[in-house]
Amino acid sequence: MLDKKKLLALILIVFFVSFGALFLRGTSVFDVFEKRLSHGLYDERPLNENIIIIGVDERTLMAPSEGGLGPMGAWPRGHMAKVLESIRASGSHSIFLDFVFKGKTETVSLFDIATIFSESENNTDVIAEQLSEYLLEENPQDVAFKSALGEDVFMIKYSATQPILEGNLLHGGDEAGSYEFFTEAAQTAFSEAVTDDNEQAIYSLPIGYKQGDDFEESLALMMGRDFLYRDELSAGTFIENDKYYLFDESRKIPVDNGQMLVNYAGDSYSFPSVSFVDVFKGNIEDDAFDGKIVLIGATAPILQDRHFTPIDQNVPMPGVEIQANAIQTVLDGQFLSKQGQTGFSIFVVCFLLISTFAFLYLPVLFGTGVLILELFIFPFYVDRLFSSGVILDIIWPIAALLSVYFLSMVYRNFTEFREKRKIKSAFSHYVSAELVQQISEDPSSLVLGGEKRNITVMFIDFENFTNLTEKLVAAELVQLVNTYFDALANVIMRHGGTVDKFEGDAIMALFGAPIASETHAKDSCETALEIRSKMEEINKTTGVDLKVRLGIASGEAIVGNMGSAERFDYTAMGDTVNIAARLESGNKFYGTRVLMNSENMKACEDTMNFRRIDRVRLKGKAEAIDIYQLLGRKGSESDAGRAVIEEWHQALEYYRNQDWAEAVQRMKKVLEKLPEDGPASAYLKRIEELKTQHIEGWDGTWNFDKK
Repeated sequence: MLDKKKLLALILIVFFVSFGALFLRGTSVFDVFEKRLSHGLYDERPLNENIIIIGVDERTLMAPSEGGLGPMGAWPRGHMAKVLESIRASGSHSIFLDFVFKGKTETVSLFDIATIFSESENNTDVIAEQLSEYLLEENPQDVAFKSALGEDVFMIKYSATQPILEGNLLHGGDEAGSYEFFTEAAQTAFSEAVTDDNEQAIYSLPIGYKQGDDFEESLALMMGRDFLYRDELSAGTFIENDKYYLFDESRKIPVDNGQMLVNYAGDSYSFPSVSFVDVFKGNIEDDAFDGKIVLIGATAPILQDRHFTPIDQNVPMPGVEIQANAIQTVLDGQFLSKQGQTGFSIFVVCFLLISTFAFLYLPVLFGTGVLILELFIFPFYVDRLFSSGVILDIIWPIAALLSVYFLSMVYRNFTEFREKRKIKSAFSHYVSAELVQQISEDPSSLVLGGEKRNITVMFIDFENFTNLTEKLVAAELVQLVNTYFDALANVIMRHGGTVDKFEGDAIMALFGAPIASETHAKDSCETALEIRSKMEEINKTTGVDLKVRLGIASGEAIVGNMGSAERFDYTAMGDTVNIAARLESGNKFYGTRVLMNSENMKACEDTMNFRRIDRVRLKGKAEAIDIYQLLGRKGSESDAGRAVIEEWHQALEYYRNQDWAEAVQRMKKVLEKLPEDGPASAYLKRIEELKTQHIEGWDGTWNFDKK
């Protein structure tokens, strides 16, 4: 039977997370991450063989003496006329000029004057007449360029004002751009790049502009239509379902805010390209452009017509190549669409309901496995749909999934472990028993503050305690926790320690604070040994096989009253506390029960036996430290035990010298005598990773990044 409280929690979690994520979708909160993540969806695919680029590249802009044509601004328009004639002679289908020709040529070039003189046979009257006509009327270079234009040439024009979105069409303002003298001889179309909010990448291009009652197509649409339908250049029809018909129903272009998403086919500079100067000088094959769409534009970085795209965030793509990708999108009919988001949102909400059920009702490990599986499956699903032209949001479903998992775990922790927290709070007097006496004698100690003191910190944690709590009913759990925590607290206090706090199923204890002690390090070792024996004793009584891990560190720490004037707690802070906590968790890695730092070992080495475990650099620390395992009191070891420890230290020496083979043999000898020795097993796994390496200047330090 379903728990009503859990069921209500499930519904509320999914409701607030789903609608919160949906509300944030499309906002700046998710938008930047959404676009960054979506970049990985774009895949390279075969380039349309009917498209080729003539690039005004660095070689073209070189000085004439170096084989180039010089700066583009100094070119006579006869240069462009010559190139157009060469392209047309090669059999091109259509030509696109990615340049704006804003006005007529106002000056007479030396080339023009020389031409006039050469054609006039030194007749001064004829020369004067021709020069007058030249200056008063049109520049011969402009005339030559105009005559080279034709219906197979397409030119760009721009809107002088920012277009306004009405319905799903952009309405343009006053037109500006190419000089009317030239546009009369060629076909013109709109083409404006639309970057994302941070002007990082170009995702789409407009399909055109509504100018009054007329619709003027974009360059990509016009050139695509020209290539696909030849002379049938009738205007497309915009329909209500957010699609634009390209002549017929065979190509329905999805429209989003007046834009067509560009389905990029390759990285920057991937389209076939020819240098402008090579075409100008005739250094091309006769049929180089036969039947092709030829795009002429700036590719040299100095011309500053390059933009980032979602397919290539490292190398900006020339604007003319972005146009080539847009034209290919039209030609191939491989359009991208963001439609269908409503149905997808409903699917995600249902998906979240099922997931939250798993997180709340199934075992934690199984629920976590479900989460990991979903986080792998969902991006794969999105990628497959993208390949078919459907763009789905990535960020908000993942964010929602992680949120419901987090909230589900918080709820589980609150409900399933509240009895555990209540029980542990009952032992809070152990934390401050000595402190209470100190406060009663000196009320001024209530003042917030602390002091630096040399102390020993101990962390104790139960192994697999969480799994145990899930198997027990509340009454059994209360009794069990009372038994173990009461016993351990008594052991700590008996050796002069203070139970500072309970953290989850862990205990933090202090030795040497609040009551100062010169023997705090030795007291901690005695405590550790008695805890080990006490756990065996309690396990026999309870019938439960619980084990504990201890991390002990001696050193300086800040101790005192922390918190606020109304609510304070006597505790310790500093590196010594962090080291003790890390050493406690380090037992899991080495398969040990008690680990301590060198300061603690040195204080106890006259009465206790230790073995060196490792030299490690803890996470977040620059300096490496030596760590040791507490074995027992001196005199309690056997001759065989001493031999094993000697063998162990020899193995460590070979390990530090990177003699992997000998180190392995020594570790195996240790395991022959101690088959369950955790450190030896851990080192064999580590050496397996290191044996192919030789680390120069290595002293055996291991970067231990476990918390």
